[in-house]
Amino acid sequence: MAVSYLTRLLANELLEDEDSIEASFLSGLMHDVGILVFDYLIPENYYDFLHTKDIDNSDQSLESLELAIYGIDHQELGAMFLKKWWVMPPLVIGGG
Repeated sequence: MAVSYLTRLLANELLEDEDSIEASFLSGLMHDVGILVFDYLIPENYYDFLHTKDIDNSDQSLESLELAIYGIDHQELGAMFLKKWWVMPPLVIGGG
């Protein structure tokens, strides 16, 4: 919720279009939904991945590490999930 609230605050300062401001809030709310999808699809494996020392000591982003291990990062996985299962404005899932 904090990310969505802060995203909307920033959007209110930078954007004029009400649809874009609302899409910003929803984007902030959904920004890590791919982590939940990973956790649903491969719970033990993803838990082990998140709790390895390699993650804590890496200078790479979580997304880079996910891409190296799984061939997809949580942002792309989340976008795929949203496109398939939920009706979302294209602006929220990266299509507008």
